Amino acid sequence: MRILFFSLLLLLLTYSCGSTKEVIPVLNSTSELDAYADENFAKSTIPGLSIIAFNEGGRLYTRNFGYANLKEERPFDENTIQNIASISKTFIAVALMKAVDEGKLKLDDEINQYLPFPVVHPKYPEVPITVRHLANHTSGIQDSKHYLHAYYFLDRENVRLEDVPKDTREFIPLIKANEKLDDREILTNILSPDGEWYDKKHGFTKKAPGEKTWYTNIGANLSALVLEGATGMTYEDFVRQHIFEPLGMKNTYWDWSKVPTDQTATRYFDMEYAVPDYELLTRADGGVLTSVSDLSLFMTEMFRGFKGKGKLLSPEGYTEMFRHQSLIRETLHHGIYWEVESDGSGFRHDGGDPGVVTMAAYNTEKDRALILFSNRDASGQSMHHLSRIWNAVGRYDWSK
Repeated sequence: MRILFFSLLLLLLTYSCGSTKEVIPVLNSTSELDAYADENFAKSTIPGLSIIAFNEGGRLYTRNFGYANLKEERPFDENTIQNIASISKTFIAVALMKAVDEGKLKLDDEINQYLPFPVVHPKYPEVPITVRHLANHTSGIQDSKHYLHAYYFLDRENVRLEDVPKDTREFIPLIKANEKLDDREILTNILSPDGEWYDKKHGFTKKAPGEKTWYTNIGANLSALVLEGATGMTYEDFVRQHIFEPLGMKNTYWDWSKVPTDQTATRYFDMEYAVPDYELLTRADGGVLTSVSDLSLFMTEMFRGFKGKGKLLSPEGYTEMFRHQSLIRETLHHGIYWEVESDGSGFRHDGGDPGVVTMAAYNTEKDRALILFSNRDASGQSMHHLSRIWNAVGRYDWSK
């Protein structure tokens, strides 16, 4: 997940399409499931939410709640488009493995053979960083405060402190001061020793590349820059050509200006405050703009690939992407950007950004995928209600 100022870690969510430590009542019919979900949404302060459960046979359940825009009372549904935060990194995973399939790069290649400027861990300059290190979060790169330069207010002159909650106001001047740079400029400034924001102390871990898992958004964006150097295409065009178009993801975008305004979700801190409109300048790590419906096309391909039946990558590519690469904790590993259950029971990723919560998971035992989008910040008691909806849908017995 993107760990940043407005959002909190979603530790209260289990994410694993069915397993949960929280006691969920036995729900004997979809009407009981609907009632339970409605009750929890009503108790929350979540403006809008959409959740779907599906397998290879199609959708099992779709449920939409609340509004994409409170003022307009425009409903939030499975076709509402928002940024999906860190679930975007799973597209990097597929893009890298596609490049491997095409012979454009290898996971154990040193990244500097593809980059326009050298990147070296300053504490371990003799240990090269590889593509695999970036893709399983063991590169030794970590996000410092300078990662905030990746956020840009679309109407920054009209962003006022009184229009946001008090606990977020300290960050507003920092974001308002950001210039609209491209991702290469941001990465150069952060990772090059000659860069304006280079921070030897806080920009790198104390461990050498390959020794420790440390989640990093900057490292993910560097993966996309590596892919550009290896393929000669922009990352956005490569993903569009090799993922969006083959899967028929016609309502998925990189640029907010291309998204139909009547389909977009307004992002909120809570029911009172909207998040000032922003874009992520480093698009690869969190900037995919899509809907629950379109993302289900991608997730369907992912679990087909997990089962050896995917069409975007070779069987070997899927096997490597979902193979345990680095340990997150006892029950969870990183694959290539995907988070993979240690017991082989599935895979997942989540995302959190200002005014955004997204989750996607697949469970092998139930043969079920689940996707949830919400346009509220990941904070407060409301996330417990969101968790209950997620877990209730994940656990429901569709054979009834």
